[in-house]
Amino acid sequence: MKNSVFTSAFLKQKNRLLAILPLMALLSTANLSADQGFREQIISSIDTFFADEAASLETSDQGQLTYKVRGLDPRLRLQTCQAEPMVETLNDNWLRKRAHVRVTCPAPNWSLIVGIELALYRDIIVTRTPIGRNELLESNVEFASRDILGINTGYIDSMESIAGKVTKRPLVMGQIISPHLIKAEVLVPRNALVEVSAQIGGILVTSQGIALENGAFGEYIRVRNKRSKRVIEARVVEANRVEVVL
Repeated sequence: MKNSVFTSAFLKQKNRLLAILPLMALLSTANLSADQGFREQIISSIDTFFADEAASLETSDQGQLTYKVRGLDPRLRLQTCQAEPMVETLNDNWLRKRAHVRVTCPAPNWSLIVGIELALYRDIIVTRTPIGRNELLESNVEFASRDILGINTGYIDSMESIAGKVTKRPLVMGQIISPHLIKAEVLVPRNALVEVSAQIGGILVTSQGIALENGAFGEYIRVRNKRSKRVIEARVVEANRVEVVL
């Protein structure tokens, strides 16, 4: 008798569970749809924000901006926003490889920080061929599109900046030219015989001297006058020629 009562109660409980399973499945599907809705809103808002920023950067010739979301927790559950969520950077210095934005929903009231990975592609100077040490750059380089946010050693984006520059060490093909890899070409070697010129009262006076140190274009070096032995400071103007600025 007891076993019959127990079996009957168990069957009733089982039938109740079977009856509410479809409802539970429906609720789970609804919750999943709601979750998907707020995620789509967040991604759409971030898309709009960075599309505007990319257009502004491209208009000012700063490069082409791309991004991808890297910090949206898949376990996150939020209600769908009743309006378009607002997106803002956390500070003014946001243009870096790894950045964050704040996404805010006014109703219902929620806010979260989302991680972003950025790339800013710009045409910069790279080596077209391998280049040896102390070689001139102009004929051995070209422009190539590179992500400048991923460059920690600096870069150069104008040919004028490398005019008259030589390499400090050998460079491989495709290497990014950064300021620390180059130096001005030595036009006056140490101990070289140089022509020294000076403008005095509208008259050009020239003499000869011995360079006491290496000098690149525009640099001031010490020169010993060959006749008087007097040491003066003169500016390098071309190969083995200096001028005294009076």
